[in-house]
Amino acid sequence: MQDNPEIRVGHADRNAALERLGSHFADGYLDLGEFEDRTARAANARTRGELDSLFDDLPAAPPETANAPVLRGNDGVDTRQAEVIEVEQKLVRKKRIDMIIGGLWGVTVGVFLMLGVVFDVEFAWIVFPIAGVLNVILANAYGMSGDEIRALNDLEREQGQQRAERMRIVIERRKELGGQ
Repeated sequence: MQDNPEIRVGHADRNAALERLGSHFADGYLDLGEFEDRTARAANARTRGELDSLFDDLPAAPPETANAPVLRGNDGVDTRQAEVIEVEQKLVRKKRIDMIIGGLWGVTVGVFLMLGVVFDVEFAWIVFPIAGVLNVILANAYGMSGDEIRALNDLEREQGQQRAERMRIVIERRKELGGQ
């Protein structure tokens, strides 16, 4: 059953709406002008209907490929969505590789310190070239070339910077609206 759109809203409802708008803005569903307009309307909303109307054209839970244009290849397959899915899968694999390699290098440093400091082994440094070779083997085992890893690193960095900038704007806007 739908809530009555004429029911009055309080601070908690308006703050929840501001959070949702901030998420949609940070995810790229709203441009800066739309975000500012909608957050101002949310801050001044008096009824459930006024808040609900702010989200009429926004997804409830943003799908990862919602903005990707659909391009069909000769076989009728959605090529753009397939490319987006492939990149997402590679990002997941890369994160897994990053965790494994981070653990590898943590263990390597630990073994080096153990051998070099505790047991006073003269050639303790040999663990570093061994770890380097294991690093390359792991990346290849996961089907990731050096070029792919560099491209995915650049993509992650770019996405992180864009999201951080949008989040900074969200925080500033929330501060402005908190002062009303």
